[in-house]
Amino acid sequence: GLSITLLVFPFLLIVGTLVTYASPGLWTLFITTALLKALTYSLNEPALEMLYVPTSEPIKFKAKAWIDVVGARSAKAAGSAINDFVQRSPYLRTNLPQYGNVPALLVSIILLAVSAHVGSRFESLVEDGHIVGEQKPNSHLYRSGGDHRGSYELITRLASSRSEDDDDAKSIFGAIARENNR
Repeated sequence: GLSITLLVFPFLLIVGTLVTYASPGLWTLFITTALLKALTYSLNEPALEMLYVPTSEPIKFKAKAWIDVVGARSAKAAGSAINDFVQRSPYLRTNLPQYGNVPALLVSIILLAVSAHVGSRFESLVEDGHIVGEQKPNSHLYRSGGDHRGSYELITRLASSRSEDDDDAKSIFGAIARENNR
């Protein structure tokens, strides 16, 4: 499932970091980077897009905007800060093959833990049929279990419409509540 797919990239990132540490060289770095970049576009980014499935449109829009603007820029800024720190330290600059993988390994381990948590959370949201950003229906109108979004949408639509015949709306609400309490 998606929770396993989300773990593939961070796991291979850790493997790539360890391979680069064990065999430092330009070709090792080039091949590892090319493979991880290909994996990013072919597997990781589609899996990340699937995480938006159990979200409402407004939440999806806000989350994507925040991630694309703030998250991506912050990650690039952090990478630049690490590069500046290494370049200013003569010791780190000359021993880059030994110590350069430490930040990458730490970020990879954190990414693996975050991916495991997000995958688990995604699976539980999908299993429960919950849509992030939608109001939860009133529990007294629904029996437990099953997907009640259709009834909830009908109730919401009826409540927001200005029906001239309020008795019809009340009888529909009563019928839905009786049906769901069976």
